[in-house]
Amino acid sequence: MDSYNNLAKPIPNILLQFKRTLNLFIHSLHQHIVTVPQVLLTPLQTRIQQCINSRLQQHPCGYCYIPIFCNRLGELLILQWVAGSESKPHSHLASINFTKVLSGQVLERKYHISGGQLRVISERVVQAGQWAWTFPFEIHELVALDKSAETMHIYLPGRGY
Repeated sequence: MDSYNNLAKPIPNILLQFKRTLNLFIHSLHQHIVTVPQVLLTPLQTRIQQCINSRLQQHPCGYCYIPIFCNRLGELLILQWVAGSESKPHSHLASINFTKVLSGQVLERKYHISGGQLRVISERVVQAGQWAWTFPFEIHELVALDKSAETMHIYLPGRGY
């Protein structure tokens, strides 16, 4: 019995030590989970920025755009606008267009053709976080109102494929 009691006494100490070690490990693991991605994230951010810069395209109307996803099923683009840049009146032919203003604000004008002339039928300011949309063959125009604005455009189906 004595030998059993002698063995039994150190076990709680070992368990306590293990529990402390486990807690230290868990806390250090949390620190590693937080810091390791930062180490990995910096090269990843650089690579993403290089990819974006290589895909950034200048439109003749003055805005820049980045095609994220483009095929005949749909398209996703990010547009960057400077104050006063505009898309000029246009339609997306048979595609439905959804536009979300990510930052800044843009003026959306919708048009109707009457007597061979374009006539404004609606105008509204679209703020950051709000959506605008056009139906197939609907004519619209976007104009940047802030110093800069970013918009996300979704086209279903994709245009010109």
